[in-house]
Amino acid sequence: MPHRYGVAGKQQAAMVMATDQRIMTSGRSEQVEEDVNFAHGRRAIWLSTKSPLRDADGAVVGLVGTSLDITERKAIEASHREIGDCQEFRVWAGG
Repeated sequence: MPHRYGVAGKQQAAMVMATDQRIMTSGRSEQVEEDVNFAHGRRAIWLSTKSPLRDADGAVVGLVGTSLDITERKAIEASHREIGDCQEFRVWAGG
């Protein structure tokens, strides 16, 4: 059953909720990468910035945040690492 925010999987939802709880408990903002699997099968990587939401007295009452889909950027970075590894191997192998 999909998570109420469209995220599939209980384990994944638990990880996101644990991060949110940690931020609310610590009272500090964090920037985290989150792996997201949608119910329709799409996978994504989000760069999320989350901060505790405080009331007028300064008590943490929730969470506020933004997420940016960095899936394509991560794929490009992985491709560049593979190219670099191949070039290093050629140099090492004398090619």
